[in-house]
Amino acid sequence: WSAKKYNPQVLLTYAADVLAIILSFVAAFWLRFSYFTPPRGIPPVDEYAKALFVVVITYVWVFRSYGVYQMGRYTRRVEEIFTLLKGIAIGTIILTALTFFYRGFSYSRLFLVFLWFFASIIVSLVRYLLIQWMYHQRIKSKGIRKVLVVGANRNARILIEWTRQNPHLGYEVTGVLVQEPDLAGKH
Repeated sequence: WSAKKYNPQVLLTYAADVLAIILSFVAAFWLRFSYFTPPRGIPPVDEYAKALFVVVITYVWVFRSYGVYQMGRYTRRVEEIFTLLKGIAIGTIILTALTFFYRGFSYSRLFLVFLWFFASIIVSLVRYLLIQWMYHQRIKSKGIRKVLVVGANRNARILIEWTRQNPHLGYEVTGVLVQEPDLAGKH
């Protein structure tokens, strides 16, 4: 991971997702083995602690394959949450499949259901709050990208209006470049 490739917002998003996955894992473990204790008793915590690493890697890998860590990817919040929910579902299916192939320990399938449930809620909530915070930072002029629009046609006017209506996306049109001198300063 080179410093040039990942900026602080991307690293913050990775860290927030990892934290949310860990919280989901702990909540699923607590619910599964506090209220739904199996007849054999509570399994060794260290076996589940080892699995936590695989769980985090799996979810982050799936999220990354869905492109949720790409900079400049401005989607609506609801689309971002639905993408994460799809990623959580796929990640949970992968983890469930892995439990069938791994014979060193028998992991609870009910735990995986609880993990899916808590991850869906906690990861979505954390990501929503992070998006809101990033939007707020952009509105406060932190991280604003200055844009020069080339051309003065209808599409340029739509783009300028769009940036004014969506300041949370972090773009500010500073000028319009036109070839015709008579268009200078008209809009």
